[in-house]
Amino acid sequence: MPPDTRDLLHRLHGLLLERRSVVLLGRPGLGRTSVLRELERLIGTAGATVHMVRGTDGDSGVALAPFAPLVESYLREPGTALPSVLEIYSALPAALAEAGAVVLVDDLDLVEKASSVLVAQLARAGVPLVVAVPDEQSLPRSIRDDLAGTWAREQLHPLGPDDVLAMAAHLAGDELSATSAALLVTHAMGVPRRVVEILRACSATTTHTVSGVDLGPLAVTPALQQLVADDLAGLSDPAAHALSLLVLSGRLPADALPAPAAEELADRGLVAWSDTQVELTDPLVDDVVSAGLAPPARARLNGEAADLLQGREEWQGLATLLTARAGREVDAPSLVAAAERALAAHRYDESLELLERSGEDSALHRLLRGSALSATELPEEAATALDEAAAADDPALRVRAGQQLGLLHAVRRSDPATAVERVREVAATLEEPALRRLLEIDLVKWRLMAGLDPVPVPGVPDPRDDVGQVNAALIDAMVASLDGDPSAAQAHVDAGLAATARTDAGPAFAADLLRLSSYLARCFDGHLAEAEEMALGHRDLAARTAHPSLGMWEYATAELALHSGRYARAAVLSARAVRHLAWQDFTGLRPAATALRAAVAARQGRWALVDELQEQVTDAHRADIKVELHVARIEAERRLRVEDAAGAAEVLARAGRRAVEQSHRHLGVMAIDEAFVTCPAAAAADELAALAPSSILAGVLARRARALVDHDVVALSAAVDELTGVGLSGRAAHAAALVGLAHADRGQHEAARRAQRRQVLLLASTEASPWPLRSGPVILSDRELEVARLAARRLRSREIAEACGISVRTVDNHLARIYRKLGITGRDDLPDAMADLDRPASG
Repeated sequence: MPPDTRDLLHRLHGLLLERRSVVLLGRPGLGRTSVLRELERLIGTAGATVHMVRGTDGDSGVALAPFAPLVESYLREPGTALPSVLEIYSALPAALAEAGAVVLVDDLDLVEKASSVLVAQLARAGVPLVVAVPDEQSLPRSIRDDLAGTWAREQLHPLGPDDVLAMAAHLAGDELSATSAALLVTHAMGVPRRVVEILRACSATTTHTVSGVDLGPLAVTPALQQLVADDLAGLSDPAAHALSLLVLSGRLPADALPAPAAEELADRGLVAWSDTQVELTDPLVDDVVSAGLAPPARARLNGEAADLLQGREEWQGLATLLTARAGREVDAPSLVAAAERALAAHRYDESLELLERSGEDSALHRLLRGSALSATELPEEAATALDEAAAADDPALRVRAGQQLGLLHAVRRSDPATAVERVREVAATLEEPALRRLLEIDLVKWRLMAGLDPVPVPGVPDPRDDVGQVNAALIDAMVASLDGDPSAAQAHVDAGLAATARTDAGPAFAADLLRLSSYLARCFDGHLAEAEEMALGHRDLAARTAHPSLGMWEYATAELALHSGRYARAAVLSARAVRHLAWQDFTGLRPAATALRAAVAARQGRWALVDELQEQVTDAHRADIKVELHVARIEAERRLRVEDAAGAAEVLARAGRRAVEQSHRHLGVMAIDEAFVTCPAAAAADELAALAPSSILAGVLARRARALVDHDVVALSAAVDELTGVGLSGRAAHAAALVGLAHADRGQHEAARRAQRRQVLLLASTEASPWPLRSGPVILSDRELEVARLAARRLRSREIAEACGISVRTVDNHLARIYRKLGITGRDDLPDAMADLDRPASG
């Protein structure tokens, strides 16, 4: 159950305990019925009497039919006649109120008038109710009149992408593949009923692959048609025709459609209409309408859409595709040019379709085909086509083929050594230094992945072209973000993105790799929260569009979650990264993601999963230092299980030093710091001090290490603040625990209790773990933390209950547990205790 839904249930239950009535608002499909069913179970488990009334029973046309079971239970004596409507109105509310019963009404908007009046009378009699309707306009007038004074409102919101994917993983038995995840996220639009029906519609074609559960093509079922029936009902003929054109084209210029038709579609929420273009907003509508188009109509509409694009240069790629799909003659060069545009936009299937239609067999055709096949995980066919393209007469084509061969072998086949060999062979055929340099820049990446020392790239006099600037910025940003000055890395990123915007001939995924370097630079520059927000934004966009960068961003955010001590989050993200990198990986992160997932599982003590994952990590993979660092974390955990802290520290330190030697200094610092906290020693603190100038993050870690070695409790308390400030919440909680122990050893019991409170609050607010401590303090729950914050602001229990949607009794129970966990005596101590979360720690 998503956290937001869980919180909603707690609020609803709390309001009912206070004998209040609630209107639950949410459009069809958002899960109103599921919420009411779970609420019914929750109330029944607590021992209260609860009745579910279904508005759909009102379809019978019989007055008060939805309430027939309640009438039978409360008003009718065995063998007697049914009471009249007036008798029910007068007696049932009093009987339910006296019994302390709760009534839940699903689909109140569907009941007949007599039942809606009875619902209002139940509320006036003090019977607590929850009534579910799509919106306030759907409420009967008898309730709308009382809404402002006596009823509470709760709103159901669409699920976020993470919750949609979690729901799908639960229903399908595994994480979805990236393409299937994108299909579901975009088509479901956060509506649980859509999630269920889409999975049902795909059940016949669902397969389990290394990339996750693949749903296959979406079959439009009657249930899916019904989900969008209301949106399509009553469309005018011009609007329906415009919708069909958009279904086949995907998007059109803003002025290509008749304004009245476009306005009608926009008013229905079916299209987004901007100054430049109009496009569909609901992919499920797209599929439903498309499924209803017969082949002749489809061909005719494709031709009509193509005609609308004639004379618009920026739309020629789409125009060419639509023209070909209409069955019209298109010359081969035009089809190949359109295929190149589609490939640059990562529309690989579209590119392959255009190449197939062209019937051409030129070197450019083989290059484009090989690139598209490589991106769609068909490596054998891709290698054949790219090897042929690498023998082309045109040196520029050989460069592009060499770049794609490197990507194919290093990333798609996880064989960077072969990538180095093939790219060097292609580079040797190039006489022009500027062209050769493009491949030599790629060789730096592949050599790093293969565990080889990077060879300096020779300079080229005055490389003014944008492609050269993009390539230079890529390698400079990558090296600086891993081993150099984070601010310099960001400067290279900015220069590279500016050059990327000026050319479409740069390396594939250049902008994504530059943004990854920016993310790493922000992390090591001490801005972890800002970096995470940026990465999650890119990840969400990639999830909605099935962009190949999805797995890369999931890996990046999973690694950050590991370092900040949020292992539950790291477990989810690393599992998804493994799946989605198996689908598309232009970074070579797939083995590292598997090792990361295993390292997280080791921190969580999930050793069966660790063993399963470690079998997939080979010695060849360990040539990549990112993989070796995570393998070292697993080995360290094994040693910690047998209380060999010194051995664990040595394993981590050795991997960290290797990372520093192999130009991954910032990642090495994190591992060396893990070695230090595992077994604090002066030599390790000195090692961190030597690396402190590397970055802001390294400096913070070095100061904490020195404070601990020197037994300087004041400096260690300051380190808690610094670690919290940069976002390393797990390390901050660990340091706070050490501060508490130091105070306790000195007999400073109040200071020790304050340090413990700081640790409790840090862990509660960040969901982190104080690794390597094997047991942490009792943690405040999310609800307890919320209540504690409100009580610290001097709110009374009733005010807190209203703010949280729970009962006063529940608030007081929460407060009793909070006092015990924070080691305080009562409310008067809360403001000072909660301030420990936000103010600097004192020694």
